[in-house]
Amino acid sequence: MSESNAKQRVLTAFSHRESELTPFGWGFGATPEMGVVLDKFCAEKGISWKKLREVSGDITGAGPDYIGVMPPDGNTFTGLWGIKLKKINYGGGEYQEFVDFPLAGFESPEQLDKYPWPDPLAYDYGNFRAKLLANPLVKEKAVNMSSGNPFEIYCWMTGLEEALVNTITNPELVKCALAHITGFFEKRMELSMKEAGDLIDIVFIADDLGSQNGLLISRESYGEILQPFHRKLASCATRS
Repeated sequence: MSESNAKQRVLTAFSHRESELTPFGWGFGATPEMGVVLDKFCAEKGISWKKLREVSGDITGAGPDYIGVMPPDGNTFTGLWGIKLKKINYGGGEYQEFVDFPLAGFESPEQLDKYPWPDPLAYDYGNFRAKLLANPLVKEKAVNMSSGNPFEIYCWMTGLEEALVNTITNPELVKCALAHITGFFEKRMELSMKEAGDLIDIVFIADDLGSQNGLLISRESYGEILQPFHRKLASCATRS
């Protein structure tokens, strides 16, 4: 395979063959205020930060546009998963902090079944393919679609401490929540891949499993509670 562009370098690596150049992805998104810092730092060296990132990264992100009800543009707002967030200014910029945890205190799967989970149909799948084809980076770079982080989202919705305690004291509750979260991502992935699967090179599945000092949950708990849902997402990606 000729490695004339970034996409081909990544696909060469995926085929377990040595690449002429090591594929590279930035893997992070700078906050607006950090973007200003990077712009200034690079400009002092005669470099454009925007151009540097564009030409050096081999992977570009993709996903269908959300067309559901957007939260109002205020200081406090409710996000996709029903979590209330507040914009906190720290002087050099701002970040979003959780104000409440909508699943905190839930004790039964029945309570979770009644919760207003986000709708995977609230995305513009019909325009997804055209959107990708109109993007010149799709031909040059490997296309990555993010497709789920179920346990991390459960921790967001419940609060980290309660979520971890529930894996021990109420594992069926955790499994029920993960089923709802995973089901959302499965459907969104299925519909996205149906429209533009031939244009997607990478399906990215992530989760929070550890800290700086060790695992967040035991290997046994991971195997019993979380791994089946990770396998569902992986299976959905390969099936699609």
